[in-house]
Amino acid sequence: MQEEMNTSLRYRVFYAVILVGIFMSFSSGIINFILGLDPVVTVASFAWAL
Repeated sequence: MQEEMNTSLRYRVFYAVILVGIFMSFSSGIINFILGLDPVVTVASFAWAL
């Protein structure tokens, strides 16, 4: 039972970190687009989120 709870918590933390990383990639891509940076930089930021 305890091992099952630790595993579940571990995956919850892992998924939370993944979602934060995806959000940061999308937000940096949007900021790069707003700042008018090179399209390659903007597309690269969006690609890292996928």
